[in-house]
Amino acid sequence: MAQGEAAAGVPEHLAEPLAELTNTLAARLGDELLSVVLYGGAARGEHLRGRSDTNLLVVLRKVEPDQLRAVARDVQRARRRIRLSPVFVAREELIASADTFAIELADMQEHHIVLYGEDPLAKMQPDPEHLRLQVEHELRGKLSRLRQNYLRDAVDPRAVIWLMLNSFSSFLTLFATLLRLRGKRPAGKRAELVGQAADELGLDRGVLELLLAAHRGGRAIPKAEAHRVFESYLAAVESAVWSVDRSTGG
Repeated sequence: MAQGEAAAGVPEHLAEPLAELTNTLAARLGDELLSVVLYGGAARGEHLRGRSDTNLLVVLRKVEPDQLRAVARDVQRARRRIRLSPVFVAREELIASADTFAIELADMQEHHIVLYGEDPLAKMQPDPEHLRLQVEHELRGKLSRLRQNYLRDAVDPRAVIWLMLNSFSSFLTLFATLLRLRGKRPAGKRAELVGQAADELGLDRGVLELLLAAHRGGRAIPKAEAHRVFESYLAAVESAVWSVDRSTGG
């Protein structure tokens, strides 16, 4: 990306603050800065202004405290304009993380925009077995926490609704990983991903669409329906957990 130029595909409301931050990082870090990459909802075209995080991967040769100090004020300035969530990582650390963060890297590979420098994700190939192991671990852990948190919140329907909405994005990412394990490319748009997950994994389309709409700030879930919706949501998550073995023929 040229100085002051917005990268193709960046949401219009993010273009100026991201270009300004990227140029500042380049100026302050010099040759130590290798890449700046936008990922997540903003790269998928689903960034909600004022609501969604702006996920940024900043790749350096080495990450040193003095480098972080040098750009700390610039990052804080950007955060006053957008919901910025930056990750600073050394190139070798990123390469070494392919096994432990296989889910995150697979998702980033499919949906990212390079704002500066080289594409650090182009040649990384998450191992399917690492994906399977991580998604099973994550799904079973999150299922257990979902039940525990429901026990804590069941007396308050509003808290139950918040519990579902607060966990929904994480489960969607895991559903997308299950699709990858079945040889499918997950849809970039969440509305399409919900339908794809319902069809391919046998999940409850109705409850997923209801939670997606509420998560986006659309139709709210009535308090009187909170427990019924949670039961359907929990059943969908349980079904996804059992689909891990089926995804690899186990």
